[in-house]
Amino acid sequence: MHNLHIAPVPKDQTMPHVLPDILRNTGNASAIPSATTEIAPGTERVTPMVQSSLWAILTLVVAAILMGLGPIFVRFSGVSPDASAFWRVALAAPLLGATVFFMPAGSSKPAVGNGVSVRKRDTGLMILAGLLFAADLVACHMAIEMTTVGNAILLNNLAPVIIGFLGLFGIAVVFQLRAIAAYASLMKRATPEQPFRRLDETYYAPLCMVFGVIFMVLAGVSVT
Repeated sequence: MHNLHIAPVPKDQTMPHVLPDILRNTGNASAIPSATTEIAPGTERVTPMVQSSLWAILTLVVAAILMGLGPIFVRFSGVSPDASAFWRVALAAPLLGATVFFMPAGSSKPAVGNGVSVRKRDTGLMILAGLLFAADLVACHMAIEMTTVGNAILLNNLAPVIIGFLGLFGIAVVFQLRAIAAYASLMKRATPEQPFRRLDETYYAPLCMVFGVIFMVLAGVSVT
């Protein structure tokens, strides 16, 4: 077994200077960045991911401010709710079209399946979304005319949370009421037939209680 001899590092030469020399001798210096790269004192290097996140948050804040200012102009526009909803979208359409043209969100190629069928399905969904959005705008503008701008916009933006909570909560209440009704005397007199009466108290009502608890939990999760 051969003895290995390691040459000592000179005192006037530090490891960051020796390492590039060794890598250059092996021919791999281009694959590894130089160890002598320094960053100016007091400065921090910002990665592209951090810059992208900051830009996204800033854009979101500006969009929220502009969305909050829009209904104020709707209130003082002096036209009907449906007219203000129409012109609000019509005036924004050229800018939105230019944005879609110059900043495409992704590839136009279908991901799976037949391209024609996928595009037809997407077109139908977009038309349905457009109709629902139009109805939402008209209803929101009518609410702006009937109440304050703050109330209308706050309730409109909280609609997904309200629908998610009250919808699941309402289903849970229905199941719980059905389970309670199975043991009520009025229900027993109305449906005395067997074996329904026995099955209702033994299986149907407990099953309704279980479903009620499940939907209650889902309603609680939807608002957290």
